[in-house]
Amino acid sequence: MKAYRGVLGCPGDKATIEHLNRHGPFYWRDGLQEKHLVIVCSRCNASRGRLRLADWFESPYCVDMKIMVSTVAARVRQYIRSSSAKR
Repeated sequence: MKAYRGVLGCPGDKATIEHLNRHGPFYWRDGLQEKHLVIVCSRCNASRGRLRLADWFESPYCVDMKIMVSTVAARVRQYIRSSSAKR
């Protein structure tokens, strides 16, 4: 992933913030917690949309890119085991 300082828009390999909890909160003032955030490429972030992580892993994008529970960051695996991921 790249930082793309000063570049508007989202090239596919640009680092973006993914909210693991698709129901929020999405702002610090509303109770957002760092443990619910990960840095991902914009392609992955856009492909997930509002899908639950379990459903996203079964999507054509993840299947094609060989993205699965065993290949994601430890923080994502930890979140998947949490009760928040079940909603």
